[in-house]
Amino acid sequence: MTRPERVSRTTVYTSPWLTLFEDEIVRGDQPGRYAVVERADSVVLLVRSERDRLLFVHTYRYPTGELSLELPMGGIDPGEEPVAAALRELAEETALTLRPGDLRCHGVFRGCPGLTPQSVWVYSATVDDALLDSATTRHSGDDLEGTRVVALAEVPALIAAGRITDSFSLSSLALSGWLSAAPDGGPRR
Repeated sequence: MTRPERVSRTTVYTSPWLTLFEDEIVRGDQPGRYAVVERADSVVLLVRSERDRLLFVHTYRYPTGELSLELPMGGIDPGEEPVAAALRELAEETALTLRPGDLRCHGVFRGCPGLTPQSVWVYSATVDDALLDSATTRHSGDDLEGTRVVALAEVPALIAAGRITDSFSLSSLALSGWLSAAPDGGPRR
């Protein structure tokens, strides 16, 4: 297989959140074009209570025109370590404050590698139920509309019903192993 080589790159669009490039490529002797979206690397947080409840946020997503049930997540600022970004995003989106030692890293994935080189770091924390219940959305101009605590056993049904659909949440749940079904249909640890 002949891999494409970039001949040139043109910036088509830029914003504070992404840059769209159009690359002129050559594959063997065949010229072509490829669109690439550059976005900041991101973090996703799975915050679980001692009684197996999981924290989500309701976020309005303009492209779909829908309210989306998602895990807390956000971008990594330039020069910021992923764990620091995870703690910052959690505090910004839910008003929960944790320490670096409270987080466990499950790994990294690429949400859409055919479009962007963006990496997504997945972290989890287990907190007491009272802390989880204190989570609240901080309105900072984002489209966050509230928090929701869901029993972990209900997550597969929410996915099946099309209530949890974003790839970052789905991939993070899978990477963490929290979607493995036990024989009775409930979650397995």
